[in-house]
Amino acid sequence: MKRSTVAIIVVGIAFLICSCARLLLYTMYPEYFASLSASEVAMAFIEGVRFDAAVIMIPFGVIALMIVFPFKWKRLWMWIAFAIYPILAIVLITDVIYFGNVKRHLANEIKFLSNEVDFAISMLNEYASTLFIIVVVLIICAVFWHKLSQLPDKYDKLTALKIFLVVLISFAMIRGTFTAKPISTIDAFRGGAVQGNLIVNGIFSMYKYSSHARKPVKTPYTIDEASVNLGIDNSVQYPLLKGYEGKPSKKNIVIIVLESWSAYYVGALGSKFNVTPNFDNLSRNGALFVNHYAPEKRSIDGLQAILTGIPVVPGEIPSLGFGLEIKATGNIGTIAGKNGYDTIFMQTSARRSYYMDAISRSLGFKRYYGMEDYPIVFDYPDSKSSVFGWDYDAMAFLNEQIDGEGNFLAILFTGTTHTPYPELNAPFNQEYNTERDEESAYLNTLAYSDFSLGRFIEAESKSEWFKDTIYIITADHTAGKYEDVKFPLDYHVPLLIYSPDNVAAGRFEKITTHVDIMPTVMELSGIAGGIAVAGSSVFDDETPGRAIIKEGETVGIVKDSGWVKVLDSTIIDSSGEGLEELAKEALSYQQVMNTLIDQNRWCTDGI
Repeated sequence: MKRSTVAIIVVGIAFLICSCARLLLYTMYPEYFASLSASEVAMAFIEGVRFDAAVIMIPFGVIALMIVFPFKWKRLWMWIAFAIYPILAIVLITDVIYFGNVKRHLANEIKFLSNEVDFAISMLNEYASTLFIIVVVLIICAVFWHKLSQLPDKYDKLTALKIFLVVLISFAMIRGTFTAKPISTIDAFRGGAVQGNLIVNGIFSMYKYSSHARKPVKTPYTIDEASVNLGIDNSVQYPLLKGYEGKPSKKNIVIIVLESWSAYYVGALGSKFNVTPNFDNLSRNGALFVNHYAPEKRSIDGLQAILTGIPVVPGEIPSLGFGLEIKATGNIGTIAGKNGYDTIFMQTSARRSYYMDAISRSLGFKRYYGMEDYPIVFDYPDSKSSVFGWDYDAMAFLNEQIDGEGNFLAILFTGTTHTPYPELNAPFNQEYNTERDEESAYLNTLAYSDFSLGRFIEAESKSEWFKDTIYIITADHTAGKYEDVKFPLDYHVPLLIYSPDNVAAGRFEKITTHVDIMPTVMELSGIAGGIAVAGSSVFDDETPGRAIIKEGETVGIVKDSGWVKVLDSTIIDSSGEGLEELAKEALSYQQVMNTLIDQNRWCTDGI
C-alpha cells in the first residue's frame, strides 16, 4: 500500500472519531439542539470538520508527514497514531457526558481531576461498561491495525511533492482559515450558543481555552468567604442574575466606544488641550460621569465588560473571543434581540479585527459592519493610511443604517485614534505644545474623532428617532503613552450619557466602570429579561460606586475612600483610608468572579 494512502487512512480515522462524537452529542441531547433547523444542523456538522482539523492536525499532521517520508519508521508512526485514537475517543466521550450536566464543553475541568480522586473513581465505576466496550473495540482494531501495518510498501510517485502537500495542508487545517487570524472558539459561536456547541468539540475548546487562560487565581478567601464579604448569596446557582421587568415605552440605545480616549485630554474633564469641543458641548446637556474607569488597557477587555458585563480580573478566565464564550453567557445583544430590537454592531477597523465579526454574531447582533463595508466620504491625504479605519465615515454609514422603524441597539467601536496615527488634512494637522511628536499626532486624531462625533450626533438629532434614543459615549481604555498621571488616573476615561429628552444633564461624581454600563442600559431602555450583574446602574444611588481594575497580575479597586493595588494577598500600592478593607473587597471580588465563571454559574442561556 502506498505511504500516502496510509497517511490518509491514519488522519481519516481521527476525523471519523470526532464526527462520531459530534453525532453522539446531537443524538444524546435532542432537546438542547431542537431549536436548530435541519440546514443549521447539517452546516454544524460540515463546519465542525474545520474545528476538528485545527486540533487533530497538530499531532496527526506530524504523523502523516513521518509516514510519507521514505524512512523505515512507518510502522512506528502508525502505532503512535493508534495509541492516540483511544485517548481522543475517551476525552470526546467525557466531553459529551459532561455537556449533559452543564450544557458546556470542557475547558479547564480535566486538570482538576488530579485533586478529585474520589470523583474520578466514581466516574470510572459509573461508566465502566462504556470503558469495557472501548477496550474490546480497541483490541479488535489492534488486530486489523497490525495487519495494515504489515502490508508491504508500494512505490509512491512524487514523494517530495506529497511531503510538501502534507506540510501545506496541515498548516492550513491547523489555522482553519486563510485570514490573518486563526480560527478561535468564537468563530463557532457566531451562529449562537446552540449551533456553536454542536460545531465545537471538547478537545478544541480545551486547547483554545488553556492557550489563552491566565495564571490561577490566588486569594486568601474561599468562595463562601468571598461571597459573604461582598454580600452575595453563593447558595444559588446564579448569584449575580438579576431580572428586569421592562417598560412598555422602550428607548433606543446607541453605544459609542471611542478608541484610546483618555480623560486626561478631554476638556470637559479638565484637559488643558482644546481638542474635544464637540464632546465638551454635548456634556453640558448630558449626564457626565467624571470618575469613570476602564477595567484594563486592552480593547477586547473593555468591550467584554461593556457587552457582557463580565469583569476583567486576574485569574484563569480568558478574554471574550479567546475562550470566555465557552464558559459564560448573557449579553446585551441577545437580550435586546429577544425584546424585538434591531441590533447593529459596527467597528471602523477590518471585520476580522479582534474576531469582532464572530463575537458580535455570537452575542446576538443581527447586523455587523466593518472597514470593508462603509464608503470613504471624507477628504484624506491618503484614505488607506488609517490601519484601524476612519471614524467620520463609519459614523456617517451607521447613521444611514438606522431606519428607526422599531427599537434598535447600535454599538460603534472607533479606531482612528489607535496607533499608528494617520496623516490628516487641516484643521486636524496642528503642532501642539508637547514633548513628543507622536503625542501631537494622537491629538490630531483625537480632534478629528471629536469632530466626527459631533457631526454624527448632529445628523442623529435631525432624525425622527432622536428623542427616543439614548447615547452612551465612553472609551475602551486610555491612550496610556503620554499622560502625566499615575494609577488610577491612567485608567480614567470619559462616560457621557446623552439624551436631552430622557436623561437629566449634570456632572456625577460617583465612581463607575464598564461593567456598570449593561445594567444602566437595562434600566434606561426598558428592556425586559435577566442578566448577570457584576456592577450596578450608574444612576443607582443606593449602591456605592466601585471600579475594579486589572493591571497585569494585580487587581486594583477604586472607591470614594481611596484605592489599592493587590498582588496575591499583598498591597503593593495604595492611597486613602481603610486600605485593608479595600484589599479584602478587591480580592473577594476577584475570587467570586473567577469561581462563578469557572463553575458555569455566570448566567443561564435562557435569559
